[in-house]
Amino acid sequence: MICFFSATPSYAQKLDTTLNLPLIDVVDSKRKVFSEGYKEKKALKNAFLMPHSSLSEVLLQNGLMYQKTYGMGSLATAGLRGGSATHTALLWNGFNISSPFNGLMDLALVPASLFSEITLGYGGGGDLWGTGSVAGSIHLLSDIELQRHFTTEISLGASSFGGWQQSVKLMTSNNKQAVEINILNQVAENNFKYYNPLIQNENTLTNATLQNRAVIANYKRVISKLWYVKSGLWLQQTKREIPPTYSQKNAFAFQEDKNVRGYLSLIGQIKGLELTARSAYFFENLYFQDEPINIFSENTSNKLINELNLSKNKGNHNFHFGINQTLEQGRSGNYMGSVVQQIPSFFGGYKTSLFSKKLNLNSNFRQSFFNGKAVPFVYGIGFKYRPIQKLEFLGNHARVFRIPALNDRFWVPGGNLNLLPEQGFTNELTIGINDLNILENIKIAHQSTLFSRVLQNWIIWLPSGSLWMPQNLLEVWSRGLETHTEFAFHQRKSQVKLWVNTNYILSSNQKAKSPNDASVNKQLIYAPMYQGAGGISFEHKNIRVYTQMQYTGYTYTTSDHSNFLEPFWLAQLGISGNFLLAKHQFILSGLVQNLTNSNYQVVANRPMPPRNFSVTISYKITKP
Repeated sequence: MICFFSATPSYAQKLDTTLNLPLIDVVDSKRKVFSEGYKEKKALKNAFLMPHSSLSEVLLQNGLMYQKTYGMGSLATAGLRGGSATHTALLWNGFNISSPFNGLMDLALVPASLFSEITLGYGGGGDLWGTGSVAGSIHLLSDIELQRHFTTEISLGASSFGGWQQSVKLMTSNNKQAVEINILNQVAENNFKYYNPLIQNENTLTNATLQNRAVIANYKRVISKLWYVKSGLWLQQTKREIPPTYSQKNAFAFQEDKNVRGYLSLIGQIKGLELTARSAYFFENLYFQDEPINIFSENTSNKLINELNLSKNKGNHNFHFGINQTLEQGRSGNYMGSVVQQIPSFFGGYKTSLFSKKLNLNSNFRQSFFNGKAVPFVYGIGFKYRPIQKLEFLGNHARVFRIPALNDRFWVPGGNLNLLPEQGFTNELTIGINDLNILENIKIAHQSTLFSRVLQNWIIWLPSGSLWMPQNLLEVWSRGLETHTEFAFHQRKSQVKLWVNTNYILSSNQKAKSPNDASVNKQLIYAPMYQGAGGISFEHKNIRVYTQMQYTGYTYTTSDHSNFLEPFWLAQLGISGNFLLAKHQFILSGLVQNLTNSNYQVVANRPMPPRNFSVTISYKITKP
């Protein structure tokens, strides 16, 4: 891997190689220190205690956002705040891993259990994270602690419709270095029965097999009292068949994805300045085959990111400044040979605290260049005000942008080299009440957020003569109200939690893309206005029982609203137990999904699974 200088701010203490001091993750510092005024939600991976869940499943289980899901084991893309799949950036330790081909990431392929933390950041983040962070960003963190121990974890799982899962985690560390290796293997036939409304009969899903293997290795080492390095390697290979829709009798297509991702970071201090230099390289190979219609397509991409950041912390004042160079190269049978696009940028930010740190203010900026020209200058201004301990106000205003993906520009036939970057403005305001004791053993927390985003030059593929071409035609106004409410009751060794999330989101096109365009001022397709989720859990000693409900409202599938998907509810029920035998820990867990056996669609004419079951047994031992 080519290593250049890159960085994100770090505000750690001076590193002591003789003590177990907590080393602050530089990406985590950048996200928290310079993101005042932006709402974040941490996905609780263990909330449902199924260690082999995908990122798509974890986000749905936590009720964090709408997803466009094509079925069990199939494509799943983000649909945050009425945006498209390309408007939510997916970042691994601060590096954007979205595909250069289409600018998005399949959430169903991301093995959530292999990461130490998953966080969803709401609102525009182009000033911090660059292109694509329009509606929000998903942060995958891989961090390991420097403490003397050796840990082994083994998990075995089985699920309905021929699903088997195995995972192993090994970690060894001391006061100076740590190594962690995570291995995951999954297979599933996904041969469930479903009701086909077009023929009014029951079918069995065919051509739906999934095979997924992944390895993620993390390494951290203290070099001196002021310097340490971090690195990570993520290898993954997935092969999945593409099942038929309601209108297809058979299907024979399949897709194979191969990915190699790696990064290296150097973090330290020089004369009072904190420096991070980091590089990342991502390789993607995608092969798609549908033999009956003579499609054999192979696409390969390379992405190289180099970044350097300097930061300074002086009293209540924090500064950072950096440069970034991103290179994307792709090769496809639908391109005219190999294509390349480069996105250099420089960025910076400032944060301060006032009124005994009750008010925090920050501002960030980024100037990127694309196709030899400067893209719109983006910035973000945010505040967090806590007048009393349990009450806080968050707010921000930002400019956002997204650079066209390789397919948008170079696809033959239809690619458009004259596409402009999407650009717009976002605003939001959040009021939060944190852990308010209403009775001795009962706490309540609540958060309400109003947001608005106007995005211009939205790229859409439309027919132009006999071809389909991407064009900068749409102007979309997204706005809405999000709420989160949580009750917690504690009594000795027992705990009960109740939580409810609601989303009311309007996302409408404001500009006609053709004469007599019926989509103007109407809700976008696959952007439901109403969404909600809620759950209740009971814990007593080492036993946990929980249930959760999700609601998705009407989903329009045509821009004139002539066709739509009916609203639906989904329920889950789970139980887990944690048992200790000397130093050996065993976790048994079971989950029932689609508890009420609902017949529903998320994407038109795509079969979704009926009631299904999964069980897992996990073993863990830690030795000093």
